[in-house]
Amino acid sequence: CETAHKQFGLGIKVNTTEMMMEITMRRRKEEKIDALLDEFEVPYVSVSYDDLFYSETADAWSNVFRFLGVGPTEGLTMDRVKQAMQFAPTSNRDHSQTLQDIETIA
Repeated sequence: CETAHKQFGLGIKVNTTEMMMEITMRRRKEEKIDALLDEFEVPYVSVSYDDLFYSETADAWSNVFRFLGVGPTEGLTMDRVKQAMQFAPTSNRDHSQTLQDIETIA
């Protein structure tokens, strides 16, 4: 099932102009939210999707657990994180496989 799902997401053609506009808009919104959190001194932890799901180490997960004050904060491994996940990743990390026109984006 995982393999079939990953195959489905190959060779997608995107409108790069619209995609870049959307990415730019979302990035600006994220920066505004970060600024508001800082302005109002709201504590938060910053992590990336790649660090959570594609890293060799579980450091990002440990940081999240430490921030929340729950879960394992020391000695956590990605093997243990993956065992605890209810769902498996179903997308390809390599965008050159996922997107048909990757050269127009880069």
